[in-house]
Amino acid sequence: MKKIIIIFLAVLCVVLLLFLAFRAHPANKGGAPKPSPVPTPFPSLYRGLAPGVSTESDAVATLGNPVRKDESPGGATLVYSSGLENQPVNIDMTKDGVVYRIYEPVSSALRYADLTKNLGPPDLVLYGRFERQGFRLFVFLGRGLALLANPQTQEVKERWYFPQTDPDTFRRVIAPNMSLESTLGQQ
Repeated sequence: MKKIIIIFLAVLCVVLLLFLAFRAHPANKGGAPKPSPVPTPFPSLYRGLAPGVSTESDAVATLGNPVRKDESPGGATLVYSSGLENQPVNIDMTKDGVVYRIYEPVSSALRYADLTKNLGPPDLVLYGRFERQGFRLFVFLGRGLALLANPQTQEVKERWYFPQTDPDTFRRVIAPNMSLESTLGQQ
């Protein structure tokens, strides 16, 4: 009987030592191991689509067939239903079929301050369509994100997704119909 007790205590000591060694290992501190954050070169994705990288076939594979496809000399636009009446999601592509801009209408429940609290100040503020109603395009170049919003009413009309770029390229390629200055006083 003494032999069984000694074997039991020896096994118990080995199990206890293994447990302590396992627990002392750096990878096992603080509970379950936490995955390392994976840096992404695409700060703003629309449902997994990365402007500047994703293609027409990626868009169709991700979102299904568009409601329609509008062709132009510079490329094409895939038009998808957004779920908001008469406000489609537009995915603009180059002639080569690469997505370069996505317009997403925003639900009236989302407020400008809520969307921008983690973005910091915009890199650019542009004027254009809807300016008479107080809307401006607030551009966050490093995030590949722009918001068409009215800062007084906090209403946001659209979210734009685009590849990270510099101010001149953004104005020339992404928002060619927008201006750095208000056009209201010129009319």
